Amino acid sequence: MYCTKCNKHYPDDYIECPICLNSLEKEPIRNQIEYQELYPIYTPPDASLLAIAKSLLESEGIEFWVQNEKLQNLLGAGQLMGFNQIFGSPKIYVNKENIELSKELLKDLTVINDNQKE
Repeated sequence: MYCTKCNKHYPDDYIECPICLNSLEKEPIRNQIEYQELYPIYTPPDASLLAIAKSLLESEGIEFWVQNEKLQNLLGAGQLMGFNQIFGSPKIYVNKENIELSKELLKDLTVINDNQKE
């Protein structure tokens, strides 16, 4: 018997999990990950705009994935000149249903340089 919550195995005479008190089933619960096609919507020019973009998407409940986010400080290269030059800038991806809303949320994220004229 298998717990429906923690998926631990117990002898057949158990009816509930002694750890989390959930019911038991004859077969283990298989976590099925549904494949979703993701689309790139934003490549932030620096870490501060990446943090803001993530915050805006999270506040709307939009699920997203950031490519290269964890690789920025790998190999001792750090975030030289904005982002790691070996792995490239992080890129934010969302599923097809959230493309338009995500782009609308992030449309005003830009970098203001001292050299830009107003």
